[in-house]
Amino acid sequence: MQTVPKLSGQAARLFNFLSQRQTADTVELRRMCDLGNPSDVAFKLNARLALAGDSRRVVCRHQGRIATWRLDRATATAA
Repeated sequence: MQTVPKLSGQAARLFNFLSQRQTADTVELRRMCDLGNPSDVAFKLNARLALAGDSRRVVCRHQGRIATWRLDRATATAA
């Protein structure tokens, strides 16, 4: 099991919530994790995970006006 780097309160709540669920929409994240701006928290969380060498990333997929979030494994992309 990978070690999670030290995270801010919001980032820790987001990480734990998405670790326990497969997906969540923006309204759910804001309400359940007490987040004002999930995109900002996800961006900072992804940077912390990358620094720690953790391949997991918070990913957002937009479908119209609804955004769905999940914790996913990063995949290498060709430059």
